[in-house]
Amino acid sequence: MVTRYRLKELLYYHPESGDFIRLEKTGNQVRAGTQAGCINGHGYIDIRIDGRVYKAHRLAFLYMTGEFPPNDADHRNTVKHDNCWGNLRPATDGQNKYNQGLRVDNSTGFKLIGWNKISGTFRVQSRINGVLRHFGYYKKLDDAIEAAAQVMLTFHSDFARAA
Repeated sequence: MVTRYRLKELLYYHPESGDFIRLEKTGNQVRAGTQAGCINGHGYIDIRIDGRVYKAHRLAFLYMTGEFPPNDADHRNTVKHDNCWGNLRPATDGQNKYNQGLRVDNSTGFKLIGWNKISGTFRVQSRINGVLRHFGYYKKLDDAIEAAAQVMLTFHSDFARAA
């Protein structure tokens, strides 16, 4: 596991841009002064240090605070490669999921709201502290939207993202 000392020995982190810049040459293709890392298949920036791959947003925490985030780090604006310090905050896995955008398989166009084919109603549900909770069935989409908004305000707090 990389230490803050070793990280600062190898890379400079620019808090305003979120970029990591290499401070020394580490190979034929990797020169000092170049930007470290590359975007992986999930949209996050990976950086290899001493043979191990780290997520850049986690390294930003180590660089700025001296510690990795206790659980995970959340990108406030949901842009996975935007690692500027003002965009990052510590989060649990559940909080990180609250801040995700709308799923591609969502049929209603609204978070927490699904369509129940059998009853012909809109279902409001959310995973709270790892437990799937149901918040009712609604005939009207407007009523389901209002209920979902209340769930987000009550349970998702600062991590609530409507779309």
